[in-house]
Amino acid sequence: MDPSGSTIKIELENSGENDLLVLPMTSLPISGCWSVPILLSLNPDSPESFSYVAVVDTGSPFLTAPTPAMSWTTRIVNDKKKGFRQRQQTEKSTISDFSNEQYGATVGSVEWRMAPSVTLVGTNASIQDRTDIILGIPSPRVQQETGGIFLGLMGEDESRPTFMQQFGYKSFQMEFSNHHPRLLLSKTSTISTNAEKERNSLLSMYNLTPFGVNLHHYGVLCQKISLQVQTNIGSVTDARKNARYTFDATSFSRPLVAVLDTGLSGCIFSDTLWEEVKQKITHSIHGKPTSLLLDSNLELFGCDVELQLDDTSETMTLSSNPEYWRFQSFRLPWWYEQDESQQFGKEGSVVNPTNTNSLLLYPHVVVLGSTFWKNNNVQTLCVDTIQRKIRIVLQ
Repeated sequence: MDPSGSTIKIELENSGENDLLVLPMTSLPISGCWSVPILLSLNPDSPESFSYVAVVDTGSPFLTAPTPAMSWTTRIVNDKKKGFRQRQQTEKSTISDFSNEQYGATVGSVEWRMAPSVTLVGTNASIQDRTDIILGIPSPRVQQETGGIFLGLMGEDESRPTFMQQFGYKSFQMEFSNHHPRLLLSKTSTISTNAEKERNSLLSMYNLTPFGVNLHHYGVLCQKISLQVQTNIGSVTDARKNARYTFDATSFSRPLVAVLDTGLSGCIFSDTLWEEVKQKITHSIHGKPTSLLLDSNLELFGCDVELQLDDTSETMTLSSNPEYWRFQSFRLPWWYEQDESQQFGKEGSVVNPTNTNSLLLYPHVVVLGSTFWKNNNVQTLCVDTIQRKIRIVLQ
């Protein structure tokens, strides 16, 4: 299926509303991500539909669509009292709802529109459809630079309704089988915290909301990080030029949190994490603190992260796949978008909402993209927003 979309005829029997919908996923070999089909129509009973594929993205909250979807959607208005509704056919209907959104390192314009009908086609001809769904159409530049259109699976957002909210889903499960990958969407909890067989795969979500506005990413605490590093400086021995460095999370100045992002191709370090990693590697090489290695003299080409399992001292390890390794580090905007409702302390910290006499340090963040999920030993990723638990099943 062409990612830019196509107009097709559909003849499907609606199997009725179920709590669970199973969508077949398609593996995208270049990015390492997965996609599912989305159908738009001008009314639920129309036999004509616009079809496109969207990347399954646990790191964003919204459904987006390619530019041709403009013809299959309408303008919307943001009425704070009534919420989003279709614009009246008046002179003001030339005004659209735009915002700047960030996908990885790309920040650009998205136009928010209303789709009269959105249909998800599951296995065994099962479907779920909704009317008057808010979705975004990114600018051509954003579409080109991010390389995809997304089905965002983050459950909450303060600015507009998420895909999960509009369809009523509370949990999801991605199954990464090489033969039949699929996405399970559920309106109920899918994780049993009492099941003995799940004890070695459960993780608790790390709460990022105290640190800034609209931080609902799926994160978990890291216990350890191991980096495959190549240094390019003349004074370093050949053995040190290509080496692995392992750091306990307790050795860092801030908590270390892994954010799970299946819509990202590679791996992102927050700027604070990358700076402290460079400090540690520099100290390890020279045996004492000295001027930091320049990025041009330091290449990171692999990473393992140990995640803290729930209610146990044990951990699980996720490893990057070299085929899909792409590394970036930049200043995440999450901690720095301040508003009047947030009390901020010194740089790099926020006032503790439960104890205003103390400060909470923003965590270091490592964003785990498809280089960690397109790995033969990872079978399942399940996120339950009711239990606030994550289950990752390894072979």
